[in-house]
Amino acid sequence: MDEVDEKIISVLEKDSRTPFTEIAKSLDLSDVAVKKRVEKLLASGILKRFSVELDQEKMGKPVRAYVLLRCSPENTDKIVSDLRDKVKVERTIGSYDLLLSVDFEDIQALRNFVEDDLGAIMGIAEIRTLIRV
Repeated sequence: MDEVDEKIISVLEKDSRTPFTEIAKSLDLSDVAVKKRVEKLLASGILKRFSVELDQEKMGKPVRAYVLLRCSPENTDKIVSDLRDKVKVERTIGSYDLLLSVDFEDIQALRNFVEDDLGAIMGIAEIRTLIRV
């Protein structure tokens, strides 16, 4: 990876839909050269995917919660696999084992998720919820 690749990545981080022709023009390259560099970045695993950022409030889910879980070590892998299809799950190092990032329509929906969904999972020893305002 060189300085040109870093500039391409910088543009794509701001807007992953930026056309290769636009990137090429700003870097004084051909669009074919940009396309080849992006393909190389994807093949090497440096670029993993292109993503979409949603406005959760406009989607009717204005409450963003970060949920920290302390899990029993023997259950952590199962908890991750059970939750991964439903919410964003990150493994952490420190006092907690997992960090969930979840969006809800209201506080009651968050409460239901914590009490009903997480409360029913074996191996969760502690739940700490943080709400973004």
